Amino acid sequence: MDFPIFDYTHIFLVAVLFGIGTDYCILLIHRFKEELPNFETVNEAVIHTFRSGGRTVFFSSLTVLVGFSAIGFSNFNIYRSGVGVAVGIVFLILCLVTIVPILMFILAQNCSGR
Repeated sequence: MDFPIFDYTHIFLVAVLFGIGTDYCILLIHRFKEELPNFETVNEAVIHTFRSGGRTVFFSSLTVLVGFSAIGFSNFNIYRSGVGVAVGIVFLILCLVTIVPILMFILAQNCSGR
């Protein structure tokens, strides 16, 4: 893809992905904890969590993705290296919609005995 990579790119990538990834996971887990007593099965609670809170997380991460993708139009190569963060955000979104619900389901099953 010919992205310019600098020494700061990986530091920026780690800082941004850890920051927003942690925030998004906390939001989803907190929402799941609120929904769990309202449903008979853990599966229903996970589905409802992602129908309501997942939409918020998706559009928030989409906004960050568009912002970092727009950096690619910059004239300075050091700023253009921020487009690598946009690629990382794509993988973060994939993890949030695949791995996080699976872990919620497994951990809630083991902890609550439902």
